[in-house]
Amino acid sequence: MFRNFVLVLVLLFPQANASALALDAPEWAIDRAHSSITFSVRHIFTPLVGSFNQISGNLRFDPRNLKGSRISVRIPVETINTRVDARDSHLRTADFFNAAEFPDMIFVGDTFLKQGRDRYLIKGLLTIHGVTRKVNLPFRLIGTRKHPTKPNSLVAGASSQFTIKRSDFGVGSGRFAETAVIGDDITIMLGIEATRPE
Repeated sequence: MFRNFVLVLVLLFPQANASALALDAPEWAIDRAHSSITFSVRHIFTPLVGSFNQISGNLRFDPRNLKGSRISVRIPVETINTRVDARDSHLRTADFFNAAEFPDMIFVGDTFLKQGRDRYLIKGLLTIHGVTRKVNLPFRLIGTRKHPTKPNSLVAGASSQFTIKRSDFGVGSGRFAETAVIGDDITIMLGIEATRPE
């Protein structure tokens, strides 16, 4: 019955985009307790590493159904952690992220491309500091298996590393926009663990 319905749609709307007829990939729940986002930025000479302590979002993914795969991730700027309270407070101000006006960083991706064995690329939009840019987010599917502690569930793990420029998003105003002390390149490392019913 469903196949006949799809055939009717194709006949009635031959110009329709094939992706519009694609079934959604399975929905995965991001395990916030076992997922992480860290970053590295140069301070004069030395890499400074920090993190954001919360990550949430929605994920649909199937290696066999990339057209039906998509992701949205939200990261509260307030949760930044560089292990120095005074520095973290400063990073939340209008000198940098302006967390009061722009509380979240958001990534939305709806184009998944296979790049090789267990390697993929997500094309999407990244919003930081109220500025939205197109980005390509590469990731590796580390593995998928039955969850060892949750019956009737699957668990998957993925990792990603990519670099953006803070100047592209207006992070750093006045003298803090200069790159002699704080570098422009920000390397972001993501680790995502997600689960779904079998």
